[in-house]
Amino acid sequence: AYLRIRAVALPASLVNTVAIGAFRGHLDTSTPLYVILLQTLADVILDAVFVFGVEALNIPAMGVEGAAWSTVASIWISCLSFCVLLSQRGFVDWTAAYS
Repeated sequence: AYLRIRAVALPASLVNTVAIGAFRGHLDTSTPLYVILLQTLADVILDAVFVFGVEALNIPAMGVEGAAWSTVASIWISCLSFCVLLSQRGFVDWTAAYS
């Protein structure tokens, strides 16, 4: 079940890898560092929430599946962060993808 859930994050992982390469190609290694630190922090927090549950928020304990979902969520968070940063820095023109 863990790998099946983690597969949901494969497209985001690909985008993250390409984004890290794009920033490194522009000699910027600190931006990927900060985004991955954000991803790691989100994963740690969400791991505790999804694995053990939070009664006050009506989130049940999910165990190993919760660990997988927290990893998926944190990878998508970093993917969205990278997409915003790539756009802000002018590395990607998203309008070209829609024309």
